[in-house]
Amino acid sequence: MSENYNETPQMSEGNFEDIKKLMKPMHWLAFEVIVSKGISEEKEAKRAIIDKIILETKDIVSEDAAWRYIKHLVTLRLFEVKRVDTGYRQFNVLVITEIGRILYMLQFRKKVPISEADMIIKEHASLQHGYMIKDASILIKQLEFYNSVTTGRRDNFIKLENGRSVIPDIIATFSDETDYFEVECGNHKQIDFNDKCSKLATITDRIIFIGRSFEAITNILKPQIDKWIMSIGREQLHQLDKTVYLASIVDIKKNRWSYVFDMEHSEPIRNIPILVREEFDYE
Repeated sequence: MSENYNETPQMSEGNFEDIKKLMKPMHWLAFEVIVSKGISEEKEAKRAIIDKIILETKDIVSEDAAWRYIKHLVTLRLFEVKRVDTGYRQFNVLVITEIGRILYMLQFRKKVPISEADMIIKEHASLQHGYMIKDASILIKQLEFYNSVTTGRRDNFIKLENGRSVIPDIIATFSDETDYFEVECGNHKQIDFNDKCSKLATITDRIIFIGRSFEAITNILKPQIDKWIMSIGREQLHQLDKTVYLASIVDIKKNRWSYVFDMEHSEPIRNIPILVREEFDYE
């Protein structure tokens, strides 16, 4: 069944008793399991509903049935649906509304747990940025090269000199070295992008950016990196042994950098394997 909410009718807030009358046992089950587990991704919500029904009733239900329960909750304005495109996948995110929060507390007599979407909105600039970081970190872990991968802002906070700071989106360690990844939606002004690059250059020789798609990194991030390099000077960055790595999230999955700015060449090198650390002969 097509997961399309565009034609979902929206009811007025009305009285919560009126909403309750429209909730059947399976709707309450679906509502409770999604909220109590802090689930936000629709696919995970469907799986959790199916598992809960099997556990409590021994009945087998389809994904279409689980989706219909979710759609009913959206119809009643208990959840708002947000479409997210990370470049690696497209999916729906369920964000509980104020109506949903109040109804949950009235019905189950307990506070609404913090959901994944709540945490992502709190930690990052947007749902898209947060889920891009989530997907990128999962793909980085799947490279099975790094010993640890962290994404929390508190864990990734780095204090610089002169009271400044930088918070890389992803920090990954291997052996006694560390890589710092910035996940970019392409919304930064050049002056802010330059500042981010310069701050990263104070903590690492490997400046790494991940973008949503090859088109986005080629048309937005690559020109911004070129301008930062020009502002500092390619020769100076070469003397400092700085290298900028740029990849689409799909190329991370393919274990390659889309572009490598080695400061020796006027144009970046294409499609270099991520896991190879030694110097390359690019000629």
